Amino acid sequence: MLDFLCKESYDLRDFVALITFLRSPGGCPWDQVQTHESIRRNFLEETYEACEAIDAGDTAHLKEELGDVLMQVLFHTDIEREAGHFDIDDVADAACRKLVYRHPHVFRRNDLDAPDWDTIKQRERAQTTTAEAMDCVARSLPALWRCEKIQAKAAKTGFEWPDADAALDKVAEETQELREAVASGEAAHGVVPFENSHAGDVSAVLDLCYNHPELWVVDVYDLPISQNLLVLPGTQLSQLRTVYSHQQAIAQSETFLKQFRLPATAMANTAMAAKFVAESKDATKAAIASAETAALYGLEILVPNINTDGDNTTRFIVLSREKPTAGNRFSLLFTVDNKPGKLAEVIQVIGASGFNMESIKSRPMPHVPFEYYFYVELVGDAAAGETAALLRELDRTCRTVRLLGVYTK
Repeated sequence: MLDFLCKESYDLRDFVALITFLRSPGGCPWDQVQTHESIRRNFLEETYEACEAIDAGDTAHLKEELGDVLMQVLFHTDIEREAGHFDIDDVADAACRKLVYRHPHVFRRNDLDAPDWDTIKQRERAQTTTAEAMDCVARSLPALWRCEKIQAKAAKTGFEWPDADAALDKVAEETQELREAVASGEAAHGVVPFENSHAGDVSAVLDLCYNHPELWVVDVYDLPISQNLLVLPGTQLSQLRTVYSHQQAIAQSETFLKQFRLPATAMANTAMAAKFVAESKDATKAAIASAETAALYGLEILVPNINTDGDNTTRFIVLSREKPTAGNRFSLLFTVDNKPGKLAEVIQVIGASGFNMESIKSRPMPHVPFEYYFYVELVGDAAAGETAALLRELDRTCRTVRLLGVYTK
C-alpha cells in the first residue's frame, strides 16, 4: 500500500497491480464483490463519456475518460484472472495477434493475394455467408446502430434500395416467388414460418395467404428451440474454458453462459461448432447444439436445455394448391363492414355455433386505408355439418369469408 502512496508517477503495470490489490482480501469491500454483470453498465457509461470528450474536443477530459475505460478493461480482466481463465498479458497477446493477422498489407506486403479486412474477419469467425456475418453483429448495440451495421453488410451483396417502397417491393418479390412455385406445380408444398411464441406473427406470410386464394394451409408444425451443452465424453463442467456455437444459439443461452462465466466464440452454424469440438479432442472446449448433433459427432450432452427461454417455439404452416379435407382445426379469413358491432357479431356467431376460437389476428387490408381483414383459428371438423352451417351464417354476417386451411394439431 505504501508503494502506491509514495510513487511520483504510475505506469500501466502499476494500474494492473492496483486493480488486483483493490479486489484482494485487504482491498476495497465494494471492488471485491463486483462481477461482470454488476459493472456492465459502468463500462457502457465510461465509453459514452469518452465519446463525449472526443465530440467536445476536450483533450484533458479525454485523458481522464480513457483512464476510466481502461480501468473497466482491467477490472473485467482481473475477474477472469481470478477465475483462472486469462490475464492482461493474454488479452494483449490476443489483440496483437489479431492486428497482425488483419493487416497483411502491412506485415505481408509481397502477398498479392492477401484478403481484405471483411474477408479476414469472416474467416476468423468461420462465416461463409453474408447472413452469418449479419448474425454476428453485436446484439448489445443500440437498436438503430445495430440496424445500420446489418444494413451495411447487406448492402455489399446488393440488398440496398433508395427508399422504403423499393425494399418492400423486394419482400413482395420473394413471397411472390414462393407463391408461384407452389401454384405452378414446381413445388408441391411450401413451408413458411407463421408465428413465434415470443416475436409474434410473420405478417408477410399472413398477407400472402390473404392475397392468394388459390393457396391452402394443409398442415401446421410447431418447432421448439432447445439448446444443449455438448462436450467430449467424460468432460466435467469445471474443465470448460470456451464454448462454440452459432451466434443465435449463443444469444439464446446467454444466461447460462454468464452464470458459469463461460466465454463463447461464434461459428457459422451449430453443426460446425460440434464438429470442431469433436475433432479437437480438447476437453476444455464445448459446443451449443441439438441432441441430434451430439449423436452425429459422438458428443455427450453435459447440460440439456440451457437456452434462456425454454418455451421458445416457431410455428410453420404448409401451403399447397390441393384443398385439404380432414383435420381437427380449421382457419378462416374474413372481412366485415366498418360499422359498430360488426366484428362482435361475427364472434358471437362463432360462439353460438359451439366452436372454440383459439386465435384471432387482424391485418390492414391492402390498398384500403384503416380497414382490416381478420384471421381466426377454430377447433372442429371442417367436414362436419356444423361447420357448413357456420360458414353459411358467416357468409350472411361478413362482407367476405373464406376457408383458408384444414389441419390437425
